[in-house]
Formats: sequence, structure tokens, C-alpha cells
Amino acid sequence: QQALRIIGVDASEFGTITGSILDWIDPDDDAHIGGVESDFYLQLDPPYAAKNGPLDDLSELLMVNGITPQIYWGAAAGGQAGPRPRTVLGSRPGSA
Repeated sequence: QQALRIIGVDASEFGTITGSILDWIDPDDDAHIGGVESDFYLQLDPPYAAKNGPLDDLSELLMVNGITPQIYWGAAAGGQAGPRPRTVLGSRPGSA
């Protein structure tokens, strides 16, 4: 919740986001308070199941209920949905 607070997420969204992240990574199909499991994601278009395992890449967060492009990329980045250029510490974009 501290990370969500720091990036400016409204406190009313904390329960949904934290519960949904916990449900995304936990191995069961029991929803946490505020969270959702595969039954929710299977109703989306296109449907998909909750991972029920650890994140392999932070971009998976974009598949989690409550995580919007604006939250993931930051409002200042305009909430772009595509990948952003990766940078290596001490380098300029495009030189890594």
C-alpha cells in the first residue's frame, strides 16, 4: 500500500489492487478481500486465467484487476499501453 500511496493511487483503490495482486500470484482459487481469481478474468475479452504463480515480468501487472496503464506507466507518461524503452543505469535511452 505504501508504494501505491507514493505513486498517487487513490486510497479507495488499495483493497482492490492489493487483493488482486495477491490473488494473481497465490496458488489457489480463493479470492482475497477485494481481489479476484480466474473466474473474473475468464469473463473478459479476451479471457485469461490468473497466473497463480510469481510474476516473471512486471508488465504482467497490466493483466491484474485494478492496475491501469496510468498506474503502471504513471500519469505523467500519459498511461501509454505499449512497452517503454529500457535504459541501463548511466546510459541514455537507445544506447543500451
